[in-house]
Amino acid sequence: IIFNQKKFASRLQLGERRGTEVDVKAIQNTFRSLGDWDIDLHNDLTVAQIRKVMVDEVQLGDQNLAALAIFLLSHGEDNGTIFANDYPFRVDHDILFPLAADKCPMLAGKPKLIFVQVRFDAPIFHLSNLSFAGMPGPSNRPRVQG
Repeated sequence: IIFNQKKFASRLQLGERRGTEVDVKAIQNTFRSLGDWDIDLHNDLTVAQIRKVMVDEVQLGDQNLAALAIFLLSHGEDNGTIFANDYPFRVDHDILFPLAADKCPMLAGKPKLIFVQVRFDAPIFHLSNLSFAGMPGPSNRPRVQG
């Protein structure tokens, strides 16, 4: 399942994610090359629509899945918040929790792959604030004596 968020409600003040189609194509091509993967693409869904997909296609789905891969492509924040078209949602609450064995018995004991690619609009850190003391670098790279 690919949740691809390119456009957002204007009140969220998030820019359009240009180039996301390239990422979607790469995911689709990769999983098609692996063989027996069904790929469901969902573009610009609201939070309610994402939750509905998780219930209808995952929890209540009638397919006998050997594994599940979910891709979240959107804007986000470093606290696990991702933006749907209309509102933010939480990866842990809206994606991971519905996959728990008691909520989704058909996937119990099966691989669940969750890929999150988000664009952070506010910088999390600046390189100028990082300290590289003790890390290998041009001047303090470990030398092999021999």
